[in-house]
Order: sequence, then structure tokens, then C-alpha cells
Amino acid sequence: MKNNANSANRENNPNKKPVNTISGSTVNKNSKSNTGINKNSSLTNINNAKEIQAKDEKFADDKIIAKIKKKGFESLTLEECACTLISPTFESEYAIATGQDWNTIYKSKVTDRLNHAKFDIRWMNTVNTSKFAGEFSVFYDICAKGDVQRATEFMKKNIQYSEELLSSTDKNKKCPLHIAAKNGFTTLSTVLIDKGFSVFARDKFLRTPMHLAAQFGHAALVDLLLKRKSDIYARDSCGR
Repeated sequence: MKNNANSANRENNPNKKPVNTISGSTVNKNSKSNTGINKNSSLTNINNAKEIQAKDEKFADDKIIAKIKKKGFESLTLEECACTLISPTFESEYAIATGQDWNTIYKSKVTDRLNHAKFDIRWMNTVNTSKFAGEFSVFYDICAKGDVQRATEFMKKNIQYSEELLSSTDKNKKCPLHIAAKNGFTTLSTVLIDKGFSVFARDKFLRTPMHLAAQFGHAALVDLLLKRKSDIYARDSCGR
């Protein structure tokens, strides 16, 4: 009877959506297609972001190579030196532009210069902490939620691994302070800095916690990082 009633209702009002007779919910015939569209849209956005990042990296590579050709290696800033290490295409782009092997001529000089300046991309040289990765990932989740109490308890419980934790990063080379700064967790950031997490730490795009705090509009966090001597002149891999 309910099925007949639904059929009659649809005939009287063809624009009315059918009702599921079991759950009473409205049936959306386009829900699956909408889901597919949303997934495709998300993939498109991801691909577009990757294309933009690749173009930015190519532009940065070309700019550094042009500077070397015009003014020499010694003219490079620390950020530009770091870009030559983290860019996946720099070595090949340099070879194409100059016919020279970057690794043979300059790579050791870059590393020496960055180490001498204590440029904080410690994740490039740090000891492999993969055996701690599982447990440390819990700490990153805690920081992403801004849970000061649990973060403090975690650091206290794992004090024997404090050096490894301070040198740890996630898959994007962000340290816990990057995570806290991005989310605007001022109290947690204060605790992390007091425990030794560096305001100079760089992620894989050479962004410091200050970059992320400013990018996401966390004024109180920016003020905190300024008071803790964060470098306001630091540039990321795209020169920002």
C-alpha cells in the first residue's frame, strides 16, 4: 500500500522526491553522482596545488641558477643554499643550464655553509628515528588538537627520548611547533618553546613556525614568536 501511495504521490507531484518506505528518509538519486563529482573536484584541487608548487620550485631554481651565473656561488643567501638541497629538480636544472655537475662542485660547500650558520633543517642530517615514529605520531596528534596537558605528560613520560623528539618531524618535515603555530595554539607553543623546540625550525618548504602563524592569521602567536626571537626576515623556498 505504501508503495502504491508513493507512486500516486509522484504522479500528482512529479517534482517530489521519493521516500524510502523503510527508513522514511528522502532518496536522492543523484547522491552517488554527487559523491563522484566531489571526489573528482578534490583530486583536481590536489593536482592543481601540485602543479602550482612545481612551477614555484622551477621558478626558484631558475632564479638561483641565474644568480650563480651572474654573481657567483658566494652571493647565495642561506635560504637559497637550502633550496638547492631540498629542490628535487635543482641538480638537473643546473646541469642543463651550465653543463656542470652541481654535486661535485658545490653540494659539500652548501652543507658546510648551512651547518656553520646553524641553519635549522636538522631533519636533513638527523639520525633516523623511525623506531620512534609510531609513538611520536601520537604526540603530533596531541599537538594538532592543542592539548597542553597531554603534550606535557607525553614529554615527561618520554624524557629519555627528548633529543630524538626535538629532532623529529612529520612527513612534511614539520616539527610539533609548526603544528601548534599553524593552528594558533599559543599556550601549547609556549610550552614547546620552553621545552626546547626551535622557533627557527624549517619544514620541507623552508617555512618557520612564524611563516605558518602569519599565514593563518594568528596574531597572538606571531607576537609570541617575535618575543622568542623568531627571524622575521626568514624566507621560504619560494622567497616569501
